Amino acid sequence: TPGAADLFVMAKDIAASASVPESQLVVINNIIDINELETQLRAWFAKQ
Repeated sequence: TPGAADLFVMAKDIAASASVPESQLVVINNIIDINELETQLRAWFAKQ
């Protein structure tokens, strides 16, 4: 549900079929790479 959270973090395979607005979505390629997750989250919060 898009209104359920301010931000959704998903792997790219799940994000492709998600019904979440892009403005609320952070897509990561490698779900076990903490550095990628941190980088993507920092980028998202910098835009806010």
